[in-house]
Amino acid sequence: VAVGLHHLAQQHHPAHVVARIHGAPPAPVAAPAQKDVAVLVGRLAEADMVIRESRQKGLGRVAGIVGDDAGNQNMYLHGIKVFHRKIEEVGRLAAEIKPDSILILPPYNRPRQINEVMAHVAEAGITCKFRTIPSLGELASGHLAASSIRNVGIEDLLTRGSIVLDRTEVRRFIKGKKVMITGAGGSIGSELSRQIARYEPDTLVLFEQSEYGLYCIEQELQRRYPNLHLIAVTGDVLRVDSIRRAFKEAGGVDVIYHAAAYKHVPLMEKNVPAAFRNNVLGTACLAREAVQAGVDRFVMISSDKAVRPSSIMGATKRLAERVINETDGGKTTFVSVRFGNVLGSSGSVIPLFKRQIEAGGPVTVTSPNMRRFFMTIPEAVDLVLQAGTVGRNHEIMVLEMGEEIKIIDLARRLIELSGLTPDKDIRIEMTGLRPGEKEYEEVITEDENVVKTAYEKIWVMTKNSSVPGATPVDTEEINALVADGDVNGLRNLAARCVPENCFCQDASADE
Repeated sequence: VAVGLHHLAQQHHPAHVVARIHGAPPAPVAAPAQKDVAVLVGRLAEADMVIRESRQKGLGRVAGIVGDDAGNQNMYLHGIKVFHRKIEEVGRLAAEIKPDSILILPPYNRPRQINEVMAHVAEAGITCKFRTIPSLGELASGHLAASSIRNVGIEDLLTRGSIVLDRTEVRRFIKGKKVMITGAGGSIGSELSRQIARYEPDTLVLFEQSEYGLYCIEQELQRRYPNLHLIAVTGDVLRVDSIRRAFKEAGGVDVIYHAAAYKHVPLMEKNVPAAFRNNVLGTACLAREAVQAGVDRFVMISSDKAVRPSSIMGATKRLAERVINETDGGKTTFVSVRFGNVLGSSGSVIPLFKRQIEAGGPVTVTSPNMRRFFMTIPEAVDLVLQAGTVGRNHEIMVLEMGEEIKIIDLARRLIELSGLTPDKDIRIEMTGLRPGEKEYEEVITEDENVVKTAYEKIWVMTKNSSVPGATPVDTEEINALVADGDVNGLRNLAARCVPENCFCQDASADE
């Protein structure tokens, strides 16, 4: 053991690694009366760097170390006790020390290990903050600062494999093109804008109905890309004049990413005509104008809720997929990209749970069995750009979403990340399924065969996207029903045109 520690000391900061074995006096275990007392989870070499930097820069006090590369139980680093069996010991150590935070170092800041750490601490009945240092580069360079240490976020807990994408094709496709993004101020649209701006388009048209949303993304991109030709248009995808104005100001558009849509499931159950107007008629209007203007490619952002829809929102997104696939595109290639929920979007459960936690609870979950797929927004958009680039005309591309997550587990983790205990500090309350909701989501149905593409986590539907036996989407009929505010008529139309739906409500029961 001594030889091993000597070798470690020679490799990593020999002047500072202090380790005592067996007979050394134990380091104090009780937490001192100062704030920011931390337990480290990580390898000894990295723990050594953190301790030295934290002492030099006053970043708090380390009271215990959990590492699986310790060779002996009676080991101390800088006078601090080192515990063997990394993950298993975290809960017991936290119960003894009662730290303010647990600092998880690379390479143990991966989703599975972080979840295990949190589970052991929760089992021990301890509440504390969970923090991490994203990069060891800052440690190795001696540039560790308070700002380098961040709270563990819910995205850190997603057990998803890392994605390695070759973005050469995306860059080649976008660079020098005139690109338009509808819904550019929304969660997906704004991230599309950020990522596309990096690929050096000739012109980027931001098309958005919300004045504030448009202002925010325009200001951000002007600051970050001062040489980018940026055009901000306040417009509605149902207004031909605003679409044509956007095309004219850009001098023509090569590619459209259509992200503008109403997406909130329960809200759209109460606003059926608006859902059809925006999601179906708006898509149809934009598609017609794209064909007339000779747009090269039209990429529609779809949803897993379009699969066997149980809601009006899902049915309208499925109808929007059908609208562009039934459009005679001429030279325009139409592609849909279907994926699930994104973390942190304006309509997701994450911001809602955070607000509820800040207010002292309760955190409301509709069902203990509610499960959803999740991606981070940047990850989803990265894949959308890849899929939209390689998809062929009238194909529906499907993004691989990973494992489903139980919403109640998500709620518990968010409470724990806030340094609180579920059902003790913050109550979790079951409210029941809301109109249009399902307990689980699907990305495809059994009859929609998908095959893997040559691109990681991107699949394509092999079944023709038109539905056998389904009535073609009649936008004139939808327009008349929307104008009359005929909710029952719109529900019946959705049932005819989307026969694979599983609506829970009878049309006659509405309003």
